[in-house]
Amino acid sequence: MTAWDDQHLGAIDKDGMGECQHRILNVELVGEGATLEWRPGEGECEGDTGKAVLVGDPL
Repeated sequence: MTAWDDQHLGAIDKDGMGECQHRILNVELVGEGATLEWRPGEGECEGDTGKAVLVGDPL
């Protein structure tokens, strides 16, 4: 967990998409939005970088 308060939740899954690829989840509780990002980790990691907006049913 990288951040958690009454407005935002953020978490990083290191090496979550194979070797060296991190996944980053960001949830905006007040704005009811969420994104999932992926990028290479630290060091000499190589890989794709991207971002997806998560869409679901209203709370």
